[in-house]
Amino acid sequence: MKGLKNKSEINIAAAKYLHEKDYYAPSVHCSYYSCLQLIKYSLNSHFRLSEKEIEIKINKYKNTKKDGSHNFFISYLFKALKSTSIKESVDFNNKINLLKKHRVSADYSKNEILYNVSNSAITLSNEITTLLKKNLKL
Repeated sequence: MKGLKNKSEINIAAAKYLHEKDYYAPSVHCSYYSCLQLIKYSLNSHFRLSEKEIEIKINKYKNTKKDGSHNFFISYLFKALKSTSIKESVDFNNKINLLKKHRVSADYSKNEILYNVSNSAITLSNEITTLLKKNLKL
């Protein structure tokens, strides 16, 4: 799973590079996936879940909640953070859901993604990463 942490770092670097080159939609995409990869990495490194255990939990979540794996990761981290700090969990939840909203818009909307959305996504990604590193000792 260590490869996911590396991919997370590469994706945020790519987001910043794409943003500088005015490729805003793919920059948002990379910002989001940087966080998602770090979240998945944390399930193994911090919570000590194996890939098989993560897969089982995802499948159970998808079957019971009728929801996707991204929401599983977000929900899992929200609950874990909530057990130690309600403020941090709410902050995480608000930021990751706004970043996800930006990503969905960037990937699927016909609307043009502009500088401010791309910049916001990078900022959110950095803030989420800092929050996770602080709270999960990543």
